[in-house]
Formats: sequence, structure tokens, C-alpha cells
Amino acid sequence: MVLDPLDVLPLLEQKHRAVGKSTAIQQWAIPAVFHELRARLLERTRKGDQEWVLAMRLLETHEMDMLTRAVEHALAHGSPSLETVKMLLERSASKTSAVALPAIQRSELLSMEVRSPRLEAWDEIVEERR
Repeated sequence: MVLDPLDVLPLLEQKHRAVGKSTAIQQWAIPAVFHELRARLLERTRKGDQEWVLAMRLLETHEMDMLTRAVEHALAHGSPSLETVKMLLERSASKTSAVALPAIQRSELLSMEVRSPRLEAWDEIVEERR
């Protein structure tokens, strides 16, 4: 018997404790990065399997290679969460081109440096509140 994991995911979203015992999930040949994501989610959140299932359900609307790259990027930056993966997918799917910055009128602003945000900072804040 061969089960399509994508057909089982909506049920596992509701019955997330069965993810580890699901035949469809066990037989699913997915990149190792998804197993790493699940392990990290289980370490960090109370309902790690449920969040993992929601991340895998993104395959309903995105290609496997796009989701794989988003998960790899989230893990590499220390932010293994559904929201980070969704944000990365949205950013990569965005067809908008870069917006041209306006000319700076005040010379003192030219010397200012604005650092890129750390995505993992949000996870640190949430973790402190638990």
C-alpha cells in the first residue's frame, strides 16, 4: 500500500501526535532538512509536530525545491519556525523588483549605517516568555 503524504497532512494537522507513527510520513522520501526542521521544532515548541505538518502543507502551494531552500535558510539563520519559512517563501515568490531609494537630502544621514535585522531575535524573545 502506498499512501500520498500530502493527502494525510490535513488529518495529521488535527492529530499531530500521530506524525511519528504515520506510515505515509515514514515512507515519504523527503530531503533530510525537513527531518532536521521537525527535530528542531520538537525541541523548541510544545506542538512541534503540528507546526511541522503546517510547514509541510506549504507543498500544496509551493514547489519542493522552493520549500527546501526556505527551510535550509531558516535553519541556517537559527530561526526554525513556520512563520520564518512562510516569510522566506513569500519573499522568494515576490515578483516585485527592488524599489529605488530616494536621494538623501541631509548629508548627516549619508554616514548612518543600518544593520540587517536578525530573524532569530524573535525566537529568542518568544523563548524568554515561556
